[in-house]
Amino acid sequence: LHFRLSQEEYESGDYWRAIRERYPDSCEPLLKKSEEFLQNRFETTRRIKMALMLADWVTGTSLQRLEITYSKYFRDKSYSGVIRGLSENAAWMIRLLADIATARHADAALIRRLQRFAKQTLYGVPDDGIEIAALRVPGLTRAMIARLVQAGYSTEEQLLEAELDSLARVIPQEVAFRLQDRVYKKYSRIETRHLVDHPIRMVRLGYAVVRPTRVFYAATLPELRD
Repeated sequence: LHFRLSQEEYESGDYWRAIRERYPDSCEPLLKKSEEFLQNRFETTRRIKMALMLADWVTGTSLQRLEITYSKYFRDKSYSGVIRGLSENAAWMIRLLADIATARHADAALIRRLQRFAKQTLYGVPDDGIEIAALRVPGLTRAMIARLVQAGYSTEEQLLEAELDSLARVIPQEVAFRLQDRVYKKYSRIETRHLVDHPIRMVRLGYAVVRPTRVFYAATLPELRD
């Protein structure tokens, strides 16, 4: 993956200091292993820069802030394509690790953690923003997702229950409408599929399908009880 590191950046030592300050308990064995493997301090420094950028990316740090921080040694500040390319590659590798862990019958919690972290790395959002990011709503930025999470909207169910006006106080109304519309359509498709699948299954089992079908149309608690 093409990822720039200038000679001035390398000589500054900024990234070595930064990673040691952030991860004092875990970085030294990794740094030592990287230098042994790469046999090149410049290349190790480039990998450290990539790791630090990804660490900022998954917290939801804006693209503008990332560009300012990691391309300050370059005249052109357009770094968004590089950042997205890095996140996609890293997410692919983490998904591969999850697959390997599954094949080797690793702890289920570890596998779930890797799977979620792959999504977090791909979308560039904190862990509790994954579900909203996965909806891939046009115009919904990472910053907007962070605001929604802070406002208490981190799941599809919470979005379904929310009033449009409430969402519009957090993100632009047009984007809020698209977001809710995406969730409504998704759940509508799921319910429609169940509405078709369950009666077919009942017929195969030899049961009448009138009552089970009515369950899907119950709009009130008394109707559901009947």
